[in-house]
Amino acid sequence: MNKIILEVIALVICLENVALCDQSYNRNLLDEKTSNKTIIFDQEGRPEAFVLKRSKRDRLYWGPEFFWARESSQIRGIHIRDKAMYYGLRAGYDFLRPNSLYAGVDFLYAFGRLHIKAYKGKIDFFKDHTRGVVSNGELRLGYNFRGEKPFYFTPYAGIGGYHLRPTRSIHYVQNWLYLAAGMRAEHEVNSTFNIGLNLKGMKALYLEQRVKKHHKYAASYHKSSNALGYEISVPLTIRMGYERNWDLRAEPYYLKLNSHTDTNVIGGLLSFSVRY
Repeated sequence: MNKIILEVIALVICLENVALCDQSYNRNLLDEKTSNKTIIFDQEGRPEAFVLKRSKRDRLYWGPEFFWARESSQIRGIHIRDKAMYYGLRAGYDFLRPNSLYAGVDFLYAFGRLHIKAYKGKIDFFKDHTRGVVSNGELRLGYNFRGEKPFYFTPYAGIGGYHLRPTRSIHYVQNWLYLAAGMRAEHEVNSTFNIGLNLKGMKALYLEQRVKKHHKYAASYHKSSNALGYEISVPLTIRMGYERNWDLRAEPYYLKLNSHTDTNVIGGLLSFSVRY
């Protein structure tokens, strides 16, 4: 009997406050349909923004990368100048949990067409177009801070390496092992769009350069090095899918690979990713 009385009272209250009941119902419905998100409501009770919960921050990503590189270096009296356009594939994984440890790893393998000029003194002993490859791998560890709005800030340290070489015509190889330190920042503007800023500095632990064209023109250089580098990128992310667990990200960047040489790289990564 008491239960029936309580139900009648609740019905009367609802009839007098239809707007309030509709608002409560809509909020419960949204909570049920978006169990993987936290919903922020405005003062009138309307859904304002979606904030991804902990389970949807990890990213597994892959996609094509394109970049233009220009280099001018010297190896024991032999000067190398080259310009190249590369295209390849980058894949990686980011372990991203709010206010928790961060870990990331990624790999790149790219092909390119180079225009190389090599000379010693006033003698140009090689000038040709050739093909080449670039590979890069990096491991990162840090901490992911979550601020308001929401805003994510992730300082990290890491280790990585580059390998560059033409595939024919001239033997010219660069191997670089480096330490990295940097930060990643990302702002979730709304449920479908994120914008970020990534900054990274690098210090070479080991640097090796070799060039050879016939026995007359050969030189090598390898030792621990104080060469520095840095990278700046701006990721722009579109969130897709009903649960916003698919991303399409465009990430233009500028890379200064080696402070001891005139090496500049301008490129971009177009990646697809799944969050879980």
